[in-house]
Amino acid sequence: MPKINPATLAGIRHSRTAKTSFGDLTVFHFEAPRSSDLGRVVEEAPLVQAACRLSDHRFVPFRPTNSNQFKESLRYVFGTWRAPQDAKRKPQFVLHLSCHGNDDGINIGGERLTWTELGSALNESVGTKDIPFVLTISACGGRTANNLSQMFNGIVHPVYIFSFGASVAWSHAALTWAILYNKIPELKVEDKDAMQDLVNTIHALSLGELRYHRWNGTKYLHFNPATQKDS
Repeated sequence: MPKINPATLAGIRHSRTAKTSFGDLTVFHFEAPRSSDLGRVVEEAPLVQAACRLSDHRFVPFRPTNSNQFKESLRYVFGTWRAPQDAKRKPQFVLHLSCHGNDDGINIGGERLTWTELGSALNESVGTKDIPFVLTISACGGRTANNLSQMFNGIVHPVYIFSFGASVAWSHAALTWAILYNKIPELKVEDKDAMQDLVNTIHALSLGELRYHRWNGTKYLHFNPATQKDS
């Protein structure tokens, strides 16, 4: 039997697993502070950019000051993205939203988008495309934020939605994303146990009530570290 070069074998293994792995990502970062926040040390962009640089992710910043600019940028991202032929379930990019939020929704500059309006904006931006992506919401949450799957009633289904279930300190959120973006390239989309371990690790560091919603192809499953349930 002929011997297979180790490098060739590694390439074969990669080709069989790359379709569902996170790998290196492009992080489209949307920072939408209030005008009173400008110039204060409460902006995430520099820290998220540093985390991406350390983990070989591409970092692309946006700074919308109102909902129209935000929606226009979303249409640009989804409208011009060209996914590889073999992408399938492999997430193509991350939409990272850094903003104020609560149980009612999020702030884009001085405007408020309800959670339902945010879902509608994403649905409308995707159009007829089916691009797998990750949605990260770096904002204080509440009861509604614990059931973000209700946002999506159209074609768009982020493979993972990361969010906080309650108020979170700016410094804790920044550390959360640094850890998440550093570790996520090692994970596969379908390996929920590994993802739960990562979320549990962040939760154990008291960095905020991070949780996820995972699309299993049919519905969203919500993992809450406090209950250890993915349902």
